[in-house]
Amino acid sequence: MEEPIKKNASLKLEQQLELRVFQEKIKNLNRSQLQEFLVELFRQMMLKDNLIKTLFLKKL
Repeated sequence: MEEPIKKNASLKLEQQLELRVFQEKIKNLNRSQLQEFLVELFRQMMLKDNLIKTLFLKKL
């Protein structure tokens, strides 16, 4: 599972470490746990997008 780290060579060293820790954390999750995790991750990404859009619009 080394590939994502190589693909993200533009990440800062600290971020690469965080990614590696994350990989280890999810490595042993079963399919159901991974599906739940991905749905929650996607939800949080949408919340982040909304926050960024809100902050951006306030600056205009």
